[in-house]
Amino acid sequence: MSALISRSFFQRSRHYSLSMHDVMHDLAMYVSGQCCSIYDSCNDFHKLNGSKTRHLSYMKDLKDTVEFDNFSRVKDLRTLLALPLRDTNPWQQTQLKLEIVLKDGGCLRSLSLSASCITDLPDSIGNLKHLRYLDVSRTKVKELPHSVCGLYNLETLLLSSCINLTQLPTNMSKLINLRHLMTRGTPLKEMPPKICNMINLQRLSDFVVCKNDGSRIKELGKLDNLHGRLEISGLEHVREVRDVSEGILKNKKYLNKLILLWNGVADSSTKEREVLDALQPHVNLKVLKIRDYNGTSLPDWVTHPSYCNLKKVDLHCRNLCLSLLSFRLLSSLIDFRVSCLDMHDEFRSMSLNKPFPFLARLELHDTDMLDWSFINTSDQRCEIFQCLKQFDLVSCGKLSVALPICNFPSLKIINIASCDDLVTIFPTSTHIDSPYPSLKMLNTMHCSRLETFSEMGLPFTLQFLRIASCDKLMENRMKWNLQRLPSLNSLELWHCEEMVDSFPEEWLLPPSLRRLKIFECNNLKALNSKGFQHLTSLR
Repeated sequence: MSALISRSFFQRSRHYSLSMHDVMHDLAMYVSGQCCSIYDSCNDFHKLNGSKTRHLSYMKDLKDTVEFDNFSRVKDLRTLLALPLRDTNPWQQTQLKLEIVLKDGGCLRSLSLSASCITDLPDSIGNLKHLRYLDVSRTKVKELPHSVCGLYNLETLLLSSCINLTQLPTNMSKLINLRHLMTRGTPLKEMPPKICNMINLQRLSDFVVCKNDGSRIKELGKLDNLHGRLEISGLEHVREVRDVSEGILKNKKYLNKLILLWNGVADSSTKEREVLDALQPHVNLKVLKIRDYNGTSLPDWVTHPSYCNLKKVDLHCRNLCLSLLSFRLLSSLIDFRVSCLDMHDEFRSMSLNKPFPFLARLELHDTDMLDWSFINTSDQRCEIFQCLKQFDLVSCGKLSVALPICNFPSLKIINIASCDDLVTIFPTSTHIDSPYPSLKMLNTMHCSRLETFSEMGLPFTLQFLRIASCDKLMENRMKWNLQRLPSLNSLELWHCEEMVDSFPEEWLLPPSLRRLKIFECNNLKALNSKGFQHLTSLR
């Protein structure tokens, strides 16, 4: 694929997808001749060349039902793709008459029914013996017929976002040639039995641990060819730690994203830790997410320096007592998000030696005991977050100052929300500009005790400021000293009940301001014309 991109056969577009240039598309259609047909609507099916058409795609039509009157003329059809319309409800689109497709489509290799109105697949789907690709994602299919298990040539089965599908056929393991099974966003209750026999699986988006038989998690051990992303949910159902045999994930060297999910409370926090310890992945892992883990500590492998490829760590835990600096040895860490009750640090006396050299985003959520004292030093040359670009602080109680005394040369965005004990954002310092030379955006929301940004105001590089539901901060707005900010061009004020009489006061806002938004400040009676006279840049 990379070779095709380098030769401009494909182009990268938004959302990590690929597109083909119009000229290249026209050339491909010319070369393919009458073998490929692409229609803007199913109403164009009368143009089908029955003897030569091998690949057919069309845009779903919101008005008409796809009757496929001419489908019997294309018995040698290999590919049928129903392309979804953009910006429409996927479950209000064209009803596909599957009976005709399944009757006359015996040569089909690829069939896409994605985002169509089908609610069930008939047993006759098993007639498509040559089928290699089946896409039923984003439909309201309630179950798959057992005849699907007879499609021995099937290599790809897409079932993502099938909101009514809770079970897979019990004989699913017969699909020994299956390479891709995608069920992301589908509420499966368990995996089909003997999934370990599907040793050719390369992509398995989700593995659901059965409520009644948690021991079936051991079947993952034989699927060593898994690539990409894997989410394991229902880990609270694991009854015996020995079922999570050592190395169940450690040999899966092609996995780069692992999500471990507890949906409830296990028998004990000790067992949860043992289960998590046994789920140690290969060192090639790049993304690790642990959700609703109930243990009080993490196993050693989570922070071991051998995971030098780990770029993102996302921890959402309940009773975890965590040390921020315990992750300092993950040398490639770029994105670190953590939600836990107690964050402390036992390394205050150690030499930091420039930890987190590439960390670009740090998000701390629901942390009641956050202690910045391990870097609260008068030495502002502290080099702990040199590459940090975004800092998010959400629902962190017992914290009066949002940021530690430290230099943040790369910090561009600060988001602070629902920190009820917060009094100020920036620590006391003789300077406010030098520690934050790159800051562009500051969002503060629902901080009831927040009184001031800092004793020195705001960094002069700031361009965007949003304040929402911070009444005490609004009371002290004449101390914001916005006039010293030459680059501030956007200001948003949301739910500010302290704006009672008129706004803005004269010379409160800087002349550089281009955009002002006042939203749901219900006590505001009038706008002060004198406060706008000097705003020559306002658009």
